[in-house]
Amino acid sequence: MIITSLSIEGLRNIESLSLKPIEGINQLVGENGSGKTTILEAIDLLSSGRSFRTRKIPRLLAPETDQFSIRMEFTDPDSRIEHQAGISKTRDGNTSLKLDFQKLNSIVEVTRLLPVKVINPDSHKLVQEGPDQRREFMDWGVFHVEHSFFQVWKQFRRALQQRNQMLRTHIGGQELNAWDRELAVAGTMVSEMRARYVDQLQPIVSAFVSEFGMKQTIMLKYRAGWIKDLTLIEALTNEQQQDIPPAFTTVGPHRAELALSADGVAAKDILSRGEQKLLVYALHFAQLKLYRESTQRRPVVLLDDLAAELDLSFTRKVIASLLQMGIQAFISGNEPLRSDNVSQQGIHQIVQGNLAEVI
Repeated sequence: MIITSLSIEGLRNIESLSLKPIEGINQLVGENGSGKTTILEAIDLLSSGRSFRTRKIPRLLAPETDQFSIRMEFTDPDSRIEHQAGISKTRDGNTSLKLDFQKLNSIVEVTRLLPVKVINPDSHKLVQEGPDQRREFMDWGVFHVEHSFFQVWKQFRRALQQRNQMLRTHIGGQELNAWDRELAVAGTMVSEMRARYVDQLQPIVSAFVSEFGMKQTIMLKYRAGWIKDLTLIEALTNEQQQDIPPAFTTVGPHRAELALSADGVAAKDILSRGEQKLLVYALHFAQLKLYRESTQRRPVVLLDDLAAELDLSFTRKVIASLLQMGIQAFISGNEPLRSDNVSQQGIHQIVQGNLAEVI
């Protein structure tokens, strides 16, 4: 998708702002605290329904306001089909969501139409920290290339919640066995889709690792979240038969891991902080390319403080890759990027939450 207009009201330090992005590289330029990242946050909020900076709505609201609203127009550049979407949230947590003038109860339809990839200074956590972020990374990719994934994932999460409730209240027998079967069916499907996705992603990651100048051999390995030689139903049954049953489900896709290794060693243990950043970009850009190849559609990329994170040579490689894939990007920074490949028309100067005259 290509975002053609963006309007923000009442979000952090932005009282009211309207932006007309270009199709390629958009640069949001300004001093720290000017509102650059808030614009990126607004795009992600409308796509995913949540902020990549906070889960607390009061922190999102501009001073002396009780509601923020975000409106956007976007177009499929291939079919030329146009869409309009909007979201508003109030201080007490009420949400209003519309797509093409129709009210929605779920953000999923917008997310599917307008996939957004966020890469920010915290993205190194994808390599450095625990498995939660890597599961979320996988599921972003699977959701956008496997149309049935979301429904199966919902079935799995429902069965998991019901089973955990039974374990907490010590309900067993046939009722627990029934939820074991439902969890096993949906969980196995989730796991199979994830594993297939990781297999598809591996060669593309390797290509970007090389393109971005890393010397190590990077391998991705999906670990399902239960003993390899067992089926999920067997693993759940074994858990039931432990002498001291747990109060929550300890096996299944919610315990899965995407293991990242560099030259056969855990990536977080051998790569420097700088190398971890390069790997993060290789992982995310591999996802973008796989999405483009699988769906023939275009995601939107948000890059927060790109130049501060990476040197000029690598920044130029990032820009070249985005342009080659035909992806619209929004890049924040204190100064415009020094690159011959970016249009001056895509530079948007942000001053104290307002759009100033284009440089």
